[in-house]
Amino acid sequence: MSTARAGEGDKKYFYDVHCHVQTLSHPCLYAYLRRFLPLFSVPVVGMLLGAAIVLIFKSKQKNIANLLSVMERNASEILWLMNDDFNKSAVEIGGRRFESVIITPLLMDFWAKVPAIRQIGYQFQPKSILPQVLDVFNGIAEFQWGTRISDGNPPRVLSPFPFMGINTKHFYLGVAKPGEKRTSLEKTLNKYFGDRSKNETLEQNRERAFFNRGTFKGDIEDLGWRQFAGIKVYPPLDFDPWPVGISEELAKVRCLYKFCEEKGIPITSHCSPGGYKVADDAEKLAHPSKWAPVLAEFPNLKLNLAHMGERLETRAYAFGGTIGIKKFPIWLWGNWTEDIIDLVEKYPNVYTDMAYAGYEVCSNSFYEALRVIIARRPKLGDRLMYGSDFSINLQDSKGYREYLDVFLKTPHLTDEQKVKMVNENPERFLWVNS
Repeated sequence: MSTARAGEGDKKYFYDVHCHVQTLSHPCLYAYLRRFLPLFSVPVVGMLLGAAIVLIFKSKQKNIANLLSVMERNASEILWLMNDDFNKSAVEIGGRRFESVIITPLLMDFWAKVPAIRQIGYQFQPKSILPQVLDVFNGIAEFQWGTRISDGNPPRVLSPFPFMGINTKHFYLGVAKPGEKRTSLEKTLNKYFGDRSKNETLEQNRERAFFNRGTFKGDIEDLGWRQFAGIKVYPPLDFDPWPVGISEELAKVRCLYKFCEEKGIPITSHCSPGGYKVADDAEKLAHPSKWAPVLAEFPNLKLNLAHMGERLETRAYAFGGTIGIKKFPIWLWGNWTEDIIDLVEKYPNVYTDMAYAGYEVCSNSFYEALRVIIARRPKLGDRLMYGSDFSINLQDSKGYREYLDVFLKTPHLTDEQKVKMVNENPERFLWVNS
């Protein structure tokens, strides 16, 4: 597989719109784990939870070791892992070969305001997203221009274009108050996305992104226009897509959506009851119904409601029935998959992706369900995008290539449907202004 640049003939790009280049230093593990600590203080509950953790670890110890092995590496090494997996064999769909791969690593703002734990000596300090930004962009530059001594210089088929992680609660709007330590939301948006115009074509937008790829030299102040392909928001980390009764926060999200709608900037939001949860009401914040008032006011917003909800709900929606005890308590708000498709059909720029849904254990049931749903609601086929959720998906998959091959080989999707998912739909989402 040879490297292809933007504008190079008719060569097609393969897109993975949902992946992560995270090291163990990026997540805020304290904020995540402290949610479970009170449960362990109850003797019986603590014993049951401890036993459950032992059983889970025993059944998935190889997967967990595999995931940690990846996250112990630096960003450049993680990119090489993905690149090598694409180079293992040709990526083809219906005789069409994809010679260049575009990925959009999703950066996440792990800063979390959490209660102190009295019994510990060193209390939690908020974790800034800036070291993560530096790690990822330094990793991209090293991957793009560095040499692997052990392997020489294998073909680089991967082109990473990160999404900026934003939680509007960590920004101020308008004039800074005395002692303000947060960053201006307006200045941040203009610094990184201010030159984007709806007058540019797909090719122009993509060419500009390629032009800036791997140019970072270590100073975060030098990051600017076209370094990020879009914006990532993550409700389970206490981002509220539409705050009710909080005028200051509502004004900030309105500022974000208005800017992105006017500039054609894509937003990806976690939209699943699972994931990395810190907020106490994480499932409620992440539910697609939270985006209904957003889209009512900003109907042309480019939005990817990631994960298509939840894979068990996808199957339940396709074939009827319930999903057992998981109906309670976090599924009380209806079927996530169905609610996402409702928004896809109602608004012109709403998309969804299949990140983490198509791993080997449940691949047949998921893709079989997908075939049924697309036949029933065909507009989904024009808005559904391929996503891996690498490296998080290593909890259930052996590697990037295994997850990809399950998708490429599934008989439940036509070649035309697959090409839409990996090329046509993500190209519109990322680069086409509408």
